[in-house]
Amino acid sequence: MTKSRNEIYVWVKWLSQLMSGDINCQWAPWFKSHYTGYKKMPSDFQLAVWTVEHTQLLDDLVKQRVAMNEATYLEDQNSFKVNRPSGLIIAGKPDLVTVDINGHCKVFDAKTGSPKQSDIIQVMLYMMCLPFASPLYKGKRLNGCVVYKGGTISEIPEKAVDDAFKKQVKYFLIY
Repeated sequence: MTKSRNEIYVWVKWLSQLMSGDINCQWAPWFKSHYTGYKKMPSDFQLAVWTVEHTQLLDDLVKQRVAMNEATYLEDQNSFKVNRPSGLIIAGKPDLVTVDINGHCKVFDAKTGSPKQSDIIQVMLYMMCLPFASPLYKGKRLNGCVVYKGGTISEIPEKAVDDAFKKQVKYFLIY
């Protein structure tokens, strides 16, 4: 049963798809942000297949980062909700965040599909939000990286999350 949310709730993935133009319907993320419990269209998406592929890709990435002597924080350990003064909540769950021996942090997202701009924007949103949401990352500047199943890697420097990007985020949160 569809119910109105108590607050406006924005999941990072919805916002990144809207910002990148992957979705052109502005109403869909607005509706999901304001309502819960709605019926979803049936899908032929193979969740079990995706889960296995994603888990393997993420496991390989963790092994690589551990071999580099980095501390690793996985999915639920990185789950966050940033409460904005307006009452809006931005939430997300990066796949992996690492901290090297010098304290440098990096946000990773593992993708099993083809590269999309929304993937990079999704990680940039994580990079922007995590310092406000977790004491571990408070006051830190984060780099990012999208790792694809086919071996493609998209590095995202911390300077990508600049004032212009933050202004664009605010623009899309107005919807």
